[in-house]
Amino acid sequence: MASPPRAHRRRLRIYALDPLHTAYGQQTLTIDVPNEPLAPGPVGQHLAVVDYDGVRKRYFQPVDLEDPELLKSDGLEPSESNPQFHQQMVYAVTMKAIEVFEKSLGRPFAGFGRFFHTDARQSVRRLQLVPHAFRGANAFYDPTHHAVMYGFFRVGKEQHGFNMPGQDIYSCLSHDIIAHESAHALVHRVREYYLYPTNHDVLAFHEAFSDLVALFLHFSYPEIVRLALRRTKGNLRQANLLMHLAEQFGQAIGSQSALRSAINLQPDPARIGSIFEPHDRGAILVAAVMHGFIETYQRRIEPLLLLATDGSGILPDGELRPQFLDVIAVEVAKVAEHFLTMIVRALDYMPPVDPTFGDFLRAMVTADLEIVPIDKDRQRLATIHGFRTYGIFPSEVHSLSEESLRWKRATEFNPLHFEALKFRFEKTPGTTWEENDLQDYLLLAFQANQPELKDFDWGEGIRTRYRAAQKQVAIELHKYATRNAQILGLVPDGGKAFPLRVAGFHPVFRTGPTGTLEIELIAQFVQTQKSEPTTDTGGLEFRGGATVIFKSDGRANYVVSKPLQGDTAHLGGTTNAAQRQERQSAFLAACDDRDSTLPWRDAKWVATRGLRRATFAALHRGGLE
Repeated sequence: MASPPRAHRRRLRIYALDPLHTAYGQQTLTIDVPNEPLAPGPVGQHLAVVDYDGVRKRYFQPVDLEDPELLKSDGLEPSESNPQFHQQMVYAVTMKAIEVFEKSLGRPFAGFGRFFHTDARQSVRRLQLVPHAFRGANAFYDPTHHAVMYGFFRVGKEQHGFNMPGQDIYSCLSHDIIAHESAHALVHRVREYYLYPTNHDVLAFHEAFSDLVALFLHFSYPEIVRLALRRTKGNLRQANLLMHLAEQFGQAIGSQSALRSAINLQPDPARIGSIFEPHDRGAILVAAVMHGFIETYQRRIEPLLLLATDGSGILPDGELRPQFLDVIAVEVAKVAEHFLTMIVRALDYMPPVDPTFGDFLRAMVTADLEIVPIDKDRQRLATIHGFRTYGIFPSEVHSLSEESLRWKRATEFNPLHFEALKFRFEKTPGTTWEENDLQDYLLLAFQANQPELKDFDWGEGIRTRYRAAQKQVAIELHKYATRNAQILGLVPDGGKAFPLRVAGFHPVFRTGPTGTLEIELIAQFVQTQKSEPTTDTGGLEFRGGATVIFKSDGRANYVVSKPLQGDTAHLGGTTNAAQRQERQSAFLAACDDRDSTLPWRDAKWVATRGLRRATFAALHRGGLE
């Protein structure tokens, strides 16, 4: 008898945000994630939970989520003391974050790095999750080992919030910390140079983006949304359950409440010019985005509020009616999903190096305009207003209109074409071998990306063909960038002094506003100025690059450039190379001024101080990374 087909989704129990929320009457949630085959760990396509206790120097027994009893019971019962549940928790929430990124970006993730399975013959690309990596009030993503390291620590003898004195706190049991760290890993996967601090916004962007992912994920859990809206009568600005991050962790390290909040920072346009610590600066970006989100939500529920109150708009005393609560819970979830999709999609429209908050705003607007040309809920307008309210202005635009913020289309200044890219669902006679190879790559990527083709047979022959086609695409893209270097703001014929690399490329398949299939190829080109390291640079190299978004006929639709030489005003006014280099030097000097340990450092450390600051572990000391 044939075995029954495998279910598409797997249900797993997790803590509702963290164990502290027992006090709020919502202790656990059951969420669903893709139901992939799992080895004990769990170990799947993207993730490998490696539960090594860094203090006791031993491995914990891995959980087997394929066990029939666990399949029937939606996994293990949530427990603060059971390491196997800790493994289940980090796997489930990380998979949820990966799914959000894949849906928003319109493609599956290819992998994070090389991880060797316990069977030495199997070598696959997975992100490692280490729930009990070290003792300490911290957690961080380590790109070198392609791993997220979670710490654990003991609360002091005095009571801290709802925590018991002497209680063990595990960062791997905080939904927000897991989501935040997962976002760091995912952003690094698609924009690896965002770890190198070349201006005040770079590390702050990493922090803010990861916080935003964790915050918006709250709204994907109906139980949490309903509870928060019921307790605050629909007022998001008072909904701590939705707008605070890592409450148990924050109280355990001595804070009066959560580790961070999206609603406590009051608008002050001057603040952006004087706050430079990455977490504090990132909080300004978070506040700007959440300002737009709340404004959009309030606008959407206004007609419902008027209808429910006979036109007064003033809710009566007492509990919200269940029907009204249901309706506004659906509305806020829709708005949150759109904002989460908008910020994640913006990554594809960001430059490959040296990002700024202004770049992020322009990328958000451009990405959203491409998929939602008519902004009937005025979500983009609300977002722009949020950035204005908190003093975040792109330096290269003349106004904050959508037309000005949108990246300039490449066709407006040069009809750039990637000649090998002519996508068709069937090959046609007479095409070149380069076109055939690219056609193979895009067709196979399309098949891998479709839910109804998820069981597509990736035999070794097909894998070999796919890798060969992918290699040829990289070669053709390198030729393209070399031919068009000057237009892209790069150094033509740079050779060893200015090596050029294809930093990443991927096809995107998504449904357009008219229901038609939209196909794009996103490519990143990065060029590095090679020179002898000096104390003046702190070991940080000067890089330029361009993100190019190609349409399916080979036309370059957008070019988002950070020039390595000259001026690329024709691309829409991006900051020129000389200004960027001055900004990078000024940023390093500002960091030096705030570093009280610098006078006691040895010469080797001083010469490489810029690189030493470019780690997630260094970024967070005693807090959420």
